[in-house]
Amino acid sequence: MHRWTAAILALPFCLAAADDLPGAARELGRRTAAAVGSATVAVTWRNLTTAGPDAIAQARAAFEGAGVRVGDGTGAVEIRLTISENACCGILVEEAVQNVWISSWPRKPSSPVFSNATVEKRLIWEQDDPILDIASVPGDSLILLTPTALLRTRPRQSVPIRSSKPWPRDLRGRLHITGNTVEATLPGMACTGTWSPDLTLNCAPADQPWSLAAGRNYFVPPRKAPPFYTAAAVDQLWFLTLTDGTTGVFDSGFERLGSVPGWGSDIAATGLRCGGAPAILATRPGEGRDAVQAFAIVNRAAAPIGQPAEFPGPVVALWPGIAIVHNGNYQAYAISLVCAP
Repeated sequence: MHRWTAAILALPFCLAAADDLPGAARELGRRTAAAVGSATVAVTWRNLTTAGPDAIAQARAAFEGAGVRVGDGTGAVEIRLTISENACCGILVEEAVQNVWISSWPRKPSSPVFSNATVEKRLIWEQDDPILDIASVPGDSLILLTPTALLRTRPRQSVPIRSSKPWPRDLRGRLHITGNTVEATLPGMACTGTWSPDLTLNCAPADQPWSLAAGRNYFVPPRKAPPFYTAAAVDQLWFLTLTDGTTGVFDSGFERLGSVPGWGSDIAATGLRCGGAPAILATRPGEGRDAVQAFAIVNRAAAPIGQPAEFPGPVVALWPGIAIVHNGNYQAYAISLVCAP
């Protein structure tokens, strides 16, 4: 056993305070250097916060600059440093064998997002039959995805969609238009075709990552992320509305970092920054009349900005730029977020 490990066993848990992340790293570096003496350490860093590469590099330099001899040779003491945070503090945890040292620092209040944001809506189509998704194409025409067909409004054309299995309740579907090509995703099915000069569509079974699960109305993501209804990606974070009714916040490797309360099952990224913060649109939780609210994302928390856009019924699908509402019939709205300083 290394002599420093034996010393720490007498004090298995130690908490120190610092001013910031580099200060916390420097404090733990001093303690480590005093404990190991001339021994080398092999350090592994793990970041569970939104701190960027520059901040991590500063912390690493502060830790090593406190007198720690870092190496990866035989006999090096293995250490893991984890950067985390809670509502009040940033936390740096050092683990070695069964011993833990912790240093924390107060989190600086987030800069308030001073912005007037307006969610604008415009009715572009309505019909009795369900609408899953809709897209505008040149020629003042619309392409509609429904449970039974792909439709073009001008000139009026349609091609049938047939499934060998019954569709799930609360069916979802997604359209993608690239040039003259149409792609449609439905549960367990992928379709490709054209919208010009003629409307065509060919469908085949599909079970690929990020596809709608067969017989279900949710998406199956790659790797270890859980199934979800809708997703929004901002600043290397993923926001997923999950099948358990929560909205999870995940890093780029799909490690869960936290949750956002008070959102419905439909969200959409806007690609805009309001007041310097990325913005996401989200529906209300619950049934009945619905609304789409803009939220600024600051330190993985969601702050509402501006007034919500009210709708006459529940929003049954929300995609970037599109909201589908069920109000007796089905209404498709073009929606946009306008940010003003």
